[in-house]
Amino acid sequence: MSVSGVLVERNGEEGISQEKSTRGVLVGNRAWGNGQAGIFLANIAYGKGGAMDTGGALISGNALIGNRMGAVLRRVRYLSLENNVIEGNCGGVFVVGDQGRPGRAR
Repeated sequence: MSVSGVLVERNGEEGISQEKSTRGVLVGNRAWGNGQAGIFLANIAYGKGGAMDTGGALISGNALIGNRMGAVLRRVRYLSLENNVIEGNCGGVFVVGDQGRPGRAR
């Protein structure tokens, strides 16, 4: 899935969200004033599970301004979040891990 050149503003929830998808390209968008994340990328939005391989999803060149969170990355791995403008949000980037327990260093 590719989303580019989109303006999302003042939604009660996420501006742009992607769930259970691979190789997503979210480039050159503007998300401002949204009730949750400007961009939300997740394996499972409302549930439990391990981190999903996104196959190299790309989040780049976006303006994420004045949202509750700029970008939320939930239970995902193997992606790039780069060259975005993230300002005026309650939190800039929020990364949520998977349900697994970390191993003990030996």
